Amino acid sequence: MALIVMGSSRPASDIPRLFTLIPHLDKIAHTVEYTILGLLLARVAMRLRPLRLAQLTAVCGAFALAFGITDELHQSFVPGRSVSLVDLAADTAGGALGALAWVLGHRSGHAPAAW
Repeated sequence: MALIVMGSSRPASDIPRLFTLIPHLDKIAHTVEYTILGLLLARVAMRLRPLRLAQLTAVCGAFALAFGITDELHQSFVPGRSVSLVDLAADTAGGALGALAWVLGHRSGHAPAAW
């Protein structure tokens, strides 16, 4: 989460030019960041209390939405940056995808034994 906040704290002038050259790369970055967050949240949630896939996906998606809202609000105070509902949708989808990825990896036996 700290890495996400660090990334959104960068002024627009400090963002790599690649993000302006490739359309929607920022949306892909949001989805990937929050997929990793959702994966980690799913791991913690399932250790605390086993949940069904739909419940786990909803919990991780809701957490990603809540964190995404705070991140977007924070970003509104950063020079050259603004709030984006599309970014927020990518954050939420990423959180849910992370939960789904964790469950699928766990069920298929591809998750690390320590998980």
